[in-house]
Amino acid sequence: MQPEQEKRYWQNWDNGEASRKIDAYWIQSENPWRETLVRQLKRNFKPGDGIFEVGCGSGLIFHKMREHGLVDAKSYQGGDISQEMLKLARGRTPDVNFRTTDIFNIDMLDASQANVINIHVLQHLPGYEQPVKELMRIARDKLYIACWFHPGMEDQVHFSDPSENWDKQAFHNNTYSMPRFLAFLFANAPRPIVDLRMHHFGDTNYGITVLFREEEESARPVGRSQESAIQILSASPTFASVPAPLRENLAALHSILSRMA
Repeated sequence: MQPEQEKRYWQNWDNGEASRKIDAYWIQSENPWRETLVRQLKRNFKPGDGIFEVGCGSGLIFHKMREHGLVDAKSYQGGDISQEMLKLARGRTPDVNFRTTDIFNIDMLDASQANVINIHVLQHLPGYEQPVKELMRIARDKLYIACWFHPGMEDQVHFSDPSENWDKQAFHNNTYSMPRFLAFLFANAPRPIVDLRMHHFGDTNYGITVLFREEEESARPVGRSQESAIQILSASPTFASVPAPLRENLAALHSILSRMA
């Protein structure tokens, strides 16, 4: 482990049997969630689109995407900082490129990955700012983030007590302010955001798609759950820097956020 990683009090996945216990929980309890997630991903990506999953864990989301025909071993790669999670992922699928990836400093060139996904990772970190900057930096066309959000203006940061369920390890379980998060995306995007979509999975669980490149009309998803969400807090001073063409569409997301309250 590198010296700077030793200071990461939250990075406990490789301690004891934590990774194996978490993986067992995912297998036993979260298959319905993965099914729902991948059905939503299919509305954002086409089969064969290159996808890089940052925070791939033990590879279970890859398996569900492959089951649906969305990716294969050639069109997908996964990265994670946890060596124990990577061992599990590689053990399941030796022909897939699962690589060590530090979300705080991703070893990839700017805009080098056509599509990047990040599923339920950010809420387990002390904060999202530097990781999101890195995710946006390497994504060329689309970035998809699933995370826990609430409609208030303050992030709810919580570091759990050690749990017997995870071999006495403690982890962050944060719920972030949706308005602050969306404002951060626009303020820190390395390239103009062409469109932004939201999907509410339920409770605090949301999916956000950030587009840096226009889609063909035939590729655009249809339906209320994928309404254009560039309509963010029209009255908020945080969005003074949002380009005028985007501000013109603020009403829809404002409506979505109102329904969250």
